[in-house]
Amino acid sequence: MWLAAFVFFVLAVSATWPLGRALTSSLPGDYGDPLFVTWVMAWVAQHLTRALTGDVGALATMWDAPIFAPATNTLAYSDHFIGPAFQALPIYWLTGNPLLAYNLIWLSTFVLSGLGAYLLVRELTGSRFGGMVAGALFAVNDFRGASLAHLQTLSAHWVPLALACLLIFARSGSRGALAIATASVVLLNATSGYNTLYCGPLIAAFALTVLARYAAWRTRAGWIALVVAAAAVIVAEVPLVLPYLELQRVEQFARTRLELETYSLPLDLYWDRLPSLAPMLLLTGASLLPWRTEARMRWAVTLFVVAGMLGLWLSLGPVPKWRGAPLGLPGLYDLLFTYVPGYSGLRAVSRFAIVLSTSLAVLAGIGAACLHRHGGVAGAALAGVLAAAHLTVQWMGPIPLDTPLLAAGLQPTPAYLRPAVAAPEIYRAVAVTELDSVMVELPIGDPGYELRYQYFQLSHGRPLLNGYSGHFPRSYRNRVAQLVNPLADPDAAWAALAPATHVIVHGRAWNDDRGTAIGAWLASRGASVIAEHDGAKVWHLRRSQ
Repeated sequence: MWLAAFVFFVLAVSATWPLGRALTSSLPGDYGDPLFVTWVMAWVAQHLTRALTGDVGALATMWDAPIFAPATNTLAYSDHFIGPAFQALPIYWLTGNPLLAYNLIWLSTFVLSGLGAYLLVRELTGSRFGGMVAGALFAVNDFRGASLAHLQTLSAHWVPLALACLLIFARSGSRGALAIATASVVLLNATSGYNTLYCGPLIAAFALTVLARYAAWRTRAGWIALVVAAAAVIVAEVPLVLPYLELQRVEQFARTRLELETYSLPLDLYWDRLPSLAPMLLLTGASLLPWRTEARMRWAVTLFVVAGMLGLWLSLGPVPKWRGAPLGLPGLYDLLFTYVPGYSGLRAVSRFAIVLSTSLAVLAGIGAACLHRHGGVAGAALAGVLAAAHLTVQWMGPIPLDTPLLAAGLQPTPAYLRPAVAAPEIYRAVAVTELDSVMVELPIGDPGYELRYQYFQLSHGRPLLNGYSGHFPRSYRNRVAQLVNPLADPDAAWAALAPATHVIVHGRAWNDDRGTAIGAWLASRGASVIAEHDGAKVWHLRRSQ
C-alpha cells in the first residue's frame, strides 16, 4: 500500500510538473476556475474553523459569501467545495496560504485517484499488478487532462475508494472498511453536487450488487452498521442541498436544453481520441475475453461495461451530435433532465465522462490482471507496455501555470493584481476601512478582473458588489449593465452604486483615460480619495450627495 502510494505520488508530481516547484505562489492552468475555487475553499475554511472552535452559527453564515452584495446565499451560486476545504484545514492553520492549500489538495487528487483505483482492482482481482495498472491509467488520462481547472471533477478519486471499501465490507463485514466507504461518499458529495448526481448511481448499483452477492456482512451488527452508514450519508447531505433548493426557489432558474447541449460532449470527440485511448481499450478488451475472465470477476466486468456505456451515452447530452449535427439518437440525459429532480439545475453534462473514465480504468486493471495470470511474464510484459503507451500518449506535463484570462476591451490585468499571499497596497488600505464598508471595484463584469477582486477580498474582508460564480443573481447583472460604462448614464450608474460605501477604480485597466473620467464623475458626486497605489484609487462615497 505505501509503495503504491509513493509510486502514485511520483507519478502525480511528474505529470503535473512544473507545479511542484511553485506550490506556494502559482496555480495550475489559468486564473479562471482555479482562482475561484481557491477563494471558495479559503472562505469555507474560515467558517469551518470558527465552527470547530465553538461558533456553530458560522456554518449558516458561510452560505452568505461576500460577493454580489447585498444578495444572500451567494455560496450556492456554484459548488461549495466544503469537502476539499475541510481536507485543507491543517494547511490553512499552519501556513495561511490559500494558493498552497488549493495546490496540495489539487495534487492529492492525482495520488488518491491512483490509490483508489489500485485498491478497487486489487480487491476485485487479487492482483497488485492489475491494481497498479488501473491506478496509473485512472490518475493520468485525457479526461483528467481536460479537467485540470475543475477540482470537483478531479476529485472523483472518492468513487473507487468507496467501491473498494464497500467490497471489503460485503466480503468480511469490516466496520472499518464501511466507515471509510461512508466517509468517501460524504466527501464526494461535499465537493460538488455534480458528483452526487453523476457518480451516486454507480456507487448505489455497486453497493447493491456486492451486498447481494456476499453474505459475510449479514449479521445483526452488520445490518446496524449499514443503516448507520446510510443515515450518516443522508444527514451529511441534507444541509448541503437545502441552500440550493432555496436558491432555485428564489431565483426560479433551471438550465435550458441549449446550455446542456453547449456543455455536452459530441460523439466525434470520442472518435477523434480513439488513437490515444487505444492502449487502455486493448487492456479493457483483455477483461472481456471469456477465457481470460474468471467467473468470480464477470459480475464486475459486466457492471463496469454497462456503467461505462451509460456514462458515455449520458455525456452526449440531451441531443447526441456528430460534427455539430444531431445524430438522430435519443438523448438519455434528456430523461434525467425532464423527470429526475436535481438534474435540471446542472449544466456540465460532459462530466458524466467521470463514470466512463472510472469504468475504463477498472476494466483495464482487470484486463492487466487477467493477462498476468493467464499469460505469465509475457502477459504482464504486454500489459506493462500498453500501460506505458497509455501514459506516453496521454501524459499531461508540463502543464501551464498562471495563465491570465483575456480581458475583452480592457488592458491586461496589472501586475499588482497577480494572486499572491501578500495583499497589494491598495487592498491593505481597504482593510483599515470601517468593518461595515461595502466595496465595488471598477471595471466590473469582466471575469479576468472580477476573479482577482474576489481573491483579494480574502485579505481585506469587506463584502463586494462584484463577484464571479457559476450563476449570477439578477441584481448583479442589472448593476453590471449600468456600471460597465458609468459615464453613459451617470444618474443610473450612481443609483447602481447605492449599496456601496467605497469604489475602487483601477485606472490602468482601460485602454483610454476612462479611469480618470470616472474619478472626475465620482468627485462631482462628492466622493473623495482615501488611498492611491499603483494607479488604483479608493473613493469614499458620500450618500448625502
